[in-house]
Amino acid sequence: MHKPIDVNSARMPQGPYSETIVFAQGIFRTSSIVSACCVLLLSFLIPQRDTVSEAKVAEPPETLIVKADEVNVPRYTVPVYAPSSSVDLQQTLKKYGLWSIENNSTIEPVLFSSFPDNLHTVSIADKKTIFLHGLLPIALYANQLVEGERLRLFELLAMSGSLPGDFALAKIPEGWQKILAHDDKGWLLDLGRRYKAETISQLKERVRSVPVSLILAQSALESSWGTSRFAMEGNNLFGIRTWGKKGLVPEGRDRGSTFLVARYDTILDSVNAYISTLNSHHLYVKFRTLRLESQDPEVLSGGLLFYSEKRESYITKVNRIIRYNRLKRFDTLHLARYDDGFAPNMAVN
Repeated sequence: MHKPIDVNSARMPQGPYSETIVFAQGIFRTSSIVSACCVLLLSFLIPQRDTVSEAKVAEPPETLIVKADEVNVPRYTVPVYAPSSSVDLQQTLKKYGLWSIENNSTIEPVLFSSFPDNLHTVSIADKKTIFLHGLLPIALYANQLVEGERLRLFELLAMSGSLPGDFALAKIPEGWQKILAHDDKGWLLDLGRRYKAETISQLKERVRSVPVSLILAQSALESSWGTSRFAMEGNNLFGIRTWGKKGLVPEGRDRGSTFLVARYDTILDSVNAYISTLNSHHLYVKFRTLRLESQDPEVLSGGLLFYSEKRESYITKVNRIIRYNRLKRFDTLHLARYDDGFAPNMAVN
């Protein structure tokens, strides 16, 4: 399939001071356990499966544009889980109210770094629910990142009423450069590079979210509902290829081919890469053009002709998954906001 494009046990002491020693050991063990718990909660990295970390994150650009020289940025936590099994993941989904989801409901921003390797052992119905409902908050969050960038882009463009409707990023109007902060200019140019955009009009067209239903449908098809080798070993849910060093060698690769199937540290990284691909690669110009007029995933899928060598039959499969699993209902959902009104934001290491 062609993808364009990364407590150890202690002996009981004996003697007249045994009770004192036991008491001291009890205090030591208790303090050790408390310390360990604190370290776990403060850690952002997830070194092993079946753990949860609380990631300290900054206020997102959706509600506050944070300049590099600003301090005392509001911070809060987003739970990140690495489930050890399908049962573990299912219990976590129920804990956060994600096992049964109503239309137009609010989704808790809990993220899963990977899917368990025994997902294939559960019933088909449970496997689908675990996959879709586990991926849902990640997809919503990934889209939120893109929408945050889009908001910042338009806020920067609104700083000067004398700007032309379009201009090349390599030749930012001189008058605007005088009022544009150095950090903002650097951010804008970096945004253009990441989206492979040469002009402001291209950026406006490319910096857009992807319907959650389409994200879920393609990931389900490409990863066999989270059970494929690439999903298990590389968190790659979309079959994205790479010519870098970080990847998996696919079975049956043609002789002389050097591509790898990209390996990602987390599911979020995979979703981000997928959205970036649709938003920047030249093979998806039609997808981006269709998106200017519609957010219907069955319409947008028409722009995925070159995502697979199967061409039209691939698009048919994507649309069938959307309809059969009623995935459009997920497009009405949004992430919960915290009591202080801030939307959750995070970046997984």
